[in-house]
Amino acid sequence: MSPKQRQRKADVKPYALNKRAFDQVILYFRRMDRPLLKAVGAVDPGRAEQKGPRYKPMRKAISLDLWCDIMSAIRASMPRGIPLSKFMLAYIVFDSDDELERNTHAHKILGGRCHSVEQRLGSEFVQRGIHPVKKYMKEFKF
Repeated sequence: MSPKQRQRKADVKPYALNKRAFDQVILYFRRMDRPLLKAVGAVDPGRAEQKGPRYKPMRKAISLDLWCDIMSAIRASMPRGIPLSKFMLAYIVFDSDDELERNTHAHKILGGRCHSVEQRLGSEFVQRGIHPVKKYMKEFKF
């Protein structure tokens, strides 16, 4: 293998993985809507009259945790020149089940930068461990 071929192989980025991560996390985010802050997340109401702790020591992540992690990843990796409001209009607020319509709408709002946004955010979701959402929800405990 020549040095040029080795260099080309090293420069390959996981575009398909980033796009798949972006699509899956954003779809889950859209379906989740904005979670409400509830006081009963870790509280065990059955132990209200007993002595000792009234909370469950370990619990699975709730949708609020995931929502906060997704929003912090979006804010951290949003390219300059694209306001968060445009991103929300392009990907979150637009309601369609057809992927082609969603991509066309995002392209209308963000122009050619929509692919850059998708790649950056997909990469960020993978790096932060948000991408397999089911795995995130299963393993995240505190």
